[in-house]
Parts: sequence; C-alpha cells; structure tokens
Amino acid sequence: RVWCFGDSAGLNFNTPGNVPAPFKANHLSKGSCVSICDGNSNLLFYAYTQAGLIGQTTVVIDSSYNIMNNGTNIIGRGWYNELCIIPNPHNADLFYLFTTGITGVPQGLYYSIIDKSLNNGLGAITQKNIFVGSTDFCDGMIGIRHGNGRDWWLILHHWNNSNTFEKYLITPVGVSNAMLQPIGINFDADLVDFAFSYQTNKFLSVTLNTEIQVLDFDRCTG
Repeated sequence: RVWCFGDSAGLNFNTPGNVPAPFKANHLSKGSCVSICDGNSNLLFYAYTQAGLIGQTTVVIDSSYNIMNNGTNIIGRGWYNELCIIPNPHNADLFYLFTTGITGVPQGLYYSIIDKSLNNGLGAITQKNIFVGSTDFCDGMIGIRHGNGRDWWLILHHWNNSNTFEKYLITPVGVSNAMLQPIGINFDADLVDFAFSYQTNKFLSVTLNTEIQVLDFDRCTG
C-alpha cells in the first residue's frame, strides 16, 4: 500500500488508521505511473513514463528509490495509462511489466520481466520489450486476478471508433494469445480509464470524450 505517482509524489498507507502519509519519491513523471507492494504492504518497485521525451521513456525504480538494474529504455511514452504490473503466477519473484506504445514507433503491446531475487532483493530487468501484438490500442489497460485465485487477466481496448476489447490470460505457462470481444459502445477517444467494482463483477470504462459504460464481468471466463 505504497503509491508513487506524478512529480516525485508518494503516499504511504502503512500508518495507524490507514491515514496516508505523503513522502517524496525519486522520479519525475507527468505520464503513466504504476507501483506494486508485497503481501505485507512493503513497496517492491514502481515504474513511470516521461513526458516530453522521444523514444522508449519508461523507467523502473526499485524499493530503495534508485533505478533498477537494466531498468531504462523500456517502451512507453509520456501519456497516462500505458503501464500495468502483473505477478507471475508460477514464481513469486517474477513480475510482468506490460507497456503500450501509443504514439511514435514502436506501437502495440509489450512486456518486460522483472526478477526480484536479483541484486540482493532489489531486482533487475532480465528481459525487455518483448513484443505481444501491434494493435492500435486506447491509452489505457487494467489487470485483474482470475477467478481461480492464481492467474491474471490483462484487458485493453481498440480505439479509432471501435468497440473491441482485447484480453490476455497470464498463467504459469506465460501470456496467452489475444482474445477479442466486441461489446458495448465504440470508443472515439484514444484515452480511457478502467475500473472494477469491489465485487469485481462490474467493469467501468470512461473515455476522454466522456463515453461511459458499465459492463458485467466474469473473472473465470474473462
């Protein structure tokens, strides 16, 4: 329960009464930010994209607030919802950092592998910018645990007047092929935000053009 976001901002919820305590983190971002903690709410690492720079701008920061080994030159520009961390269901030390290239080259969905067992527990990037698919996505994605309590779903959406969701299942075997489902309204905006209800059976999407919809969701079937 440690959030790192924005321009050096951080909030720590590991305080009496869960009152968030602000702190200064070691990053400068006006784009995407994502962080992950362990089961005891200790920060594991976080990542961010950098606005105003050309190329592969994503940076990964370890729990000591330093750049993780091999943690630069990762795909992702300075937009808003281009990053998602998903634990590897087979190995508690491994994590997927999914990134999307929305503008410029390359575009599409990619992932990098983070191994927290390396560098005395601070972690390192062991594989970087692995290509998944070249779909023209909206600037937004979300992950949610599968109904079996082990695997994960990664959900994105096509843009340019499309109503198609693109879903991936992450299992101990790896990342599945893309599963497409046309449903709901067409997205005319390239910026979107997703959220699940507390019970995880409702899925909300909101686009930059205030196109809002709520859909039913089944964590077992995706």
